[in-house]
Amino acid sequence: YRYVFNMNASEDIDVMFYNQGIKAYHYCPDPNMLQTLKRHRIPVATFKSHNEYGVSKEICSYPWLHIINVALY
Repeated sequence: YRYVFNMNASEDIDVMFYNQGIKAYHYCPDPNMLQTLKRHRIPVATFKSHNEYGVSKEICSYPWLHIINVALY
């Protein structure tokens, strides 16, 4: 996966620093970004909801989604 969403703030930077080619975000993508990813059929991963970070219903319906079932604190 090249895109990972719903991480803890600041850990996204560590992931991108140590893993060339991965874009990591502490939020879920907005509908416009999701449409762009969908148009190109890009697989994405997201951590499940945790603390104040929730998974949006738009991303849950994304056809190329992998949910990372790991609890983040």
